[in-house]
Amino acid sequence: MTFGIKKPNILRETAGIAGYFLILFIFLYFIITALFPKYAIRIFRFQLFLVAPASLSMTPLINPHDVIIIKRIDPKNIGDGDIISFYVDVNNDGIIDIVTHHFYKRVLDGDGNEYFLTKSHLTDMPDAWKVRTEDIIGKYIMKIPKAGKLVLFFRSPYGIATIILGITTIYGAVYLLKKKTND
Repeated sequence: MTFGIKKPNILRETAGIAGYFLILFIFLYFIITALFPKYAIRIFRFQLFLVAPASLSMTPLINPHDVIIIKRIDPKNIGDGDIISFYVDVNNDGIIDIVTHHFYKRVLDGDGNEYFLTKSHLTDMPDAWKVRTEDIIGKYIMKIPKAGKLVLFFRSPYGIATIILGITTIYGAVYLLKKKTND
């Protein structure tokens, strides 16, 4: 006889709390990435990037619409075979782009400043630009093939409407289930 006292389900409660923390973590990640993109990798030690639809320089290793995961790395630890992401003005038009290319070699300028040379996957020749140490974002870890199409959809008005509708539906279903179990 239990006299109307419910026994707590520790596993269910722990999973529920963990779920809330996961949702909070994901929410914070996307907010910080949207508002302070240069600080996201410093805070979380990784960052996700969508490969631009017109970017073919790393094919077939990294393809347009892939989502790549970049891990924070000390530039001193970059070596042969590494693929790195960095900020650079590709077209010399004042617009800073994020590029992911192979590390080629380190060079020093006349003042003793260290720069990194990079190259695309399609050639053995170095890129025209020099990457400063402070412009290195991190090292490529892996890709999620074609996930960028999903990201682009959820950035569109239809995708945002889908998210709002989904959240509203889930919230409504949970509310109705709780109401039904309390009756």
